[in-house]
Amino acid sequence: MKTKAEIDHDYWFRKKAKRKISSIPDIEGEIWKCVLNYEGLYIVSNKGRVKSVDRISFKRGLPYEIPSKLLSTGGGGNYLQVTLFREGIRYYHLVHRLVCIAFHKNPENKPEVNHKDGNKHNNNDWNLEWSTKSENCTHAIETGLRDIKGGKHFNAKKIGMYTIDDLLIEEFDCIADAMRKNNFKTMISIINTARGIRDNAYGYKWKYL
Repeated sequence: MKTKAEIDHDYWFRKKAKRKISSIPDIEGEIWKCVLNYEGLYIVSNKGRVKSVDRISFKRGLPYEIPSKLLSTGGGGNYLQVTLFREGIRYYHLVHRLVCIAFHKNPENKPEVNHKDGNKHNNNDWNLEWSTKSENCTHAIETGLRDIKGGKHFNAKKIGMYTIDDLLIEEFDCIADAMRKNNFKTMISIINTARGIRDNAYGYKWKYL
């Protein structure tokens, strides 16, 4: 005769067999790595997504499967945040830090993570870099992301928009102003052009003035 625990176990598996379990499709080019200190529990991708992994747990001494689940992101101030569990305890983590830890080495042990394009919800690995507090502030000031009393910071760098033939089209007080006026979605390509890393962005050359 089966015990109550075994009856409950059989009932769970019959219920599971009737349940349609949807898989979590990857985004093109998506790579997954273990979340540090949560190996075997959660993984994070280079696209800024976090999910739990399929695993077996036990209830009343009997095994049952916990299917993988894509985690929802909640409020962490201006940043995206996920809730992770380990040994029954709840922990809150900022997504951009999980991505940067998994995909970028930090040999200089820099404490902060900078969003290159200024979009704090863009947690793709290519948009993140380790930085010091000073470097983070400098980036925000140069790009015009940081204001003082509603106005542009006095150290914000002016930038010029040029044709491919080097003819000046317009000057802007900062990159953020150029983005707003032209409805550009990301500033990283403009920054890299102004720094000489790439030839153009959005079909224009960009130079700091």
